[in-house]
Amino acid sequence: MLGHQVSRFINHNDVPTDAAGLPLLGAQTTRPESVNQYEAGLKTRLFDRKVTFNLSLFRTDIEDSQAQVTNG
Repeated sequence: MLGHQVSRFINHNDVPTDAAGLPLLGAQTTRPESVNQYEAGLKTRLFDRKVTFNLSLFRTDIEDSQAQVTNG
């Protein structure tokens, strides 16, 4: 059996906030974070189901990564 999956996620976090969740009015707005995930796989049985072979490949591409940073 052969399978694949592609997923896309976009986080529109337009206004930066401080640790309390209040907007930082003097800060610049940020570009949206974009995540693309790819998965492909192969499952097979050989020799009258005596041998099983599974293969999976994963890849994640992140653009404009956003992380919450607190000073404390």
